[in-house]
Amino acid sequence: MVGGTTKIAAGAVRAGGEWHRSLEEKSVGGNGSRDEAWHDALHRRFWPDVVRMLMRALGGNEGEAEDLAQQTFMTAWDRRSHVPDEPRAWLFATANNHLRNHRRWSRRHPLALIEMDVIEVVAGAAEGEESTVVCDRLDLGRVWGQLKPAEQEVLRLAYLDGLDTAEIAHVLGLWQATVRKRRSRALGKLRGWMLVGNADPVLTGTGRRDTGESSHG
Repeated sequence: MVGGTTKIAAGAVRAGGEWHRSLEEKSVGGNGSRDEAWHDALHRRFWPDVVRMLMRALGGNEGEAEDLAQQTFMTAWDRRSHVPDEPRAWLFATANNHLRNHRRWSRRHPLALIEMDVIEVVAGAAEGEESTVVCDRLDLGRVWGQLKPAEQEVLRLAYLDGLDTAEIAHVLGLWQATVRKRRSRALGKLRGWMLVGNADPVLTGTGRRDTGESSHG
């Protein structure tokens, strides 16, 4: 790094549009180049977010999450000219691509390791004001397991990682309408399964056994 350690202003580690502008002001020469200082600031600001997203998708496996996060930031360095000024969704999409490759290679995604706090946050989002929730932690685990992986993925990104519809669509390579439909359907299933008198999580809110989502996404 030219001139020793580059000092990054506090704004460089804030979310949103300020982080890259602050870095540009502090970059050597003031030209905002995509140099090592830029990459260091990118890593410092977004590493925790990327690792958390991957850990949730990997059932809390921190080692695998950090390995995939490292690959994500290596990709960001190799393709630094393609990283947008607001890089969070781009990083999540890149991490998700590495995750998919990892899953194809490993052929394993253990539901039993999914952190219960993930399930409980999403279950809280599914609660309606008129709903009486009767699920304990074991019930929540069973209910979550009845959702399709694609539905779980959308709910994680929305309620745990705080992405909006456009960002989720970018991460997953879907139309925004598909994201909205998938999230609404998944929450509807959770609400139906969590209502009093519907203890069997393989039944939909209408009392019919769920046959799965259609092939139209």
